[in-house]
Amino acid sequence: LGGGEACSSADVQRMVTRLYEQYQREKQRIFGDNKRFSQRMVPERIAPVRIGSRLIGGGELWWIAGPSHVQSPEQMVTIGAALARYDAGFMRARFHDQGVGAGEYLTQQLRLARATATRYSLKLVSEIRDCEHLKLLVESSDMLEVAPIQSNNLSQLRELSYAARTVVLHRN
Repeated sequence: LGGGEACSSADVQRMVTRLYEQYQREKQRIFGDNKRFSQRMVPERIAPVRIGSRLIGGGELWWIAGPSHVQSPEQMVTIGAALARYDAGFMRARFHDQGVGAGEYLTQQLRLARATATRYSLKLVSEIRDCEHLKLLVESSDMLEVAPIQSNNLSQLRELSYAARTVVLHRN
């Protein structure tokens, strides 16, 4: 999974379950029974950020997970339900750029992702590759993620600084 190949609902469910179990084991290994373990992970100098009712950096760990690309309503329902079941809080999505007619295709993908996030009470995190569709992404998303390959694109980061959304810099 993750290489762009098709996968079944059962594959997605197994992957989410495996990641959740791995997260629980790692949390126990590092922090033992301390329920507020993530406070140790957030340096005091970083101010928490509120996204809707969720507070990032406020003492709880939130997952941001989702499909490598939005492909179908069935895929999004499966992923949305799994993320909601594990109280992920956020659904991350990347959108195909299909070249000719990309604007309409992107709009359809964003509507599908937004509807899924709303249905399962998730906040939508959208990956932005360039600022061509920035307005559309801002209108549809709760947060924007800058991919590692774009994290040094200063002109894009400058434009994102004016977007009325929290921006996550995804670094390797």
